Amino acid sequence: MKKTLMVTAAALFLASQTVNAHDTGVQMYIKIYDDGGNSEDQLQCAFIHPGGGVIKADTGVSETRLINVNTTYVPNKKAVREVHVHLKDWSPEIRLDTDETPGGCQYSMAIVDHDDELGSDPKLFINWRLSPTSGGDDAQCGGVNVKAKEIAVPVTAKIPQYSEAIRIDADFRHGYCELWFTVKSPDFELNVRFWEEYETGFDQCVSSQPKGAHKTVRMGSAPYIMGLNMREKRGGCRQQLQLRKIR
Repeated sequence: MKKTLMVTAAALFLASQTVNAHDTGVQMYIKIYDDGGNSEDQLQCAFIHPGGGVIKADTGVSETRLINVNTTYVPNKKAVREVHVHLKDWSPEIRLDTDETPGGCQYSMAIVDHDDELGSDPKLFINWRLSPTSGGDDAQCGGVNVKAKEIAVPVTAKIPQYSEAIRIDADFRHGYCELWFTVKSPDFELNVRFWEEYETGFDQCVSSQPKGAHKTVRMGSAPYIMGLNMREKRGGCRQQLQLRKIR
């Protein structure tokens, strides 16, 4: 019986890989991993399954196919999670809760354009800095100071080439980090959901919105700046992204 189950799971996995290999259109990829070597129950960052609960390293094949999550391991045994979604589809919820646990979260993105709809020049940029109004310790933001660092999200034809990762390690130290996105193309927009898991009264997720609400980033629009100010309080911040073509 065990042997049969193993064969079935392997067949499903290969089938899911075949589907992904023939994807068309534009896809947005997001990669996150906890660089602190924490347990599955203390992750600094994770994708949340649509049915609820953190997507762990031992996620079943059915869940992997449902939201296109791929988990691999780097030599020091940290789980690296990647997800990709098509245009108009929302990403899974991304949970960020660095607080006082060891290490931080590495966060990067890529765009794969199978049919050359966008051209090869970067159209989406990640902006990352220590909040200039909060002062504080820029180590929480991977050493990036108040001058914003703009990171291009590469556009490739088949295999994702990830952007330089930002490092999120917001905790009890003074100050916090700011994250926003810039769109430099009239052809598409990025919708952003950003909310606080629990109402703690400590404003861990600065400029958050009610769950389900979103803000739209377009070429020339004002940025939606998300403040990551997690600390040793209940819960963290959640985020979802949707890339949408507008013409």
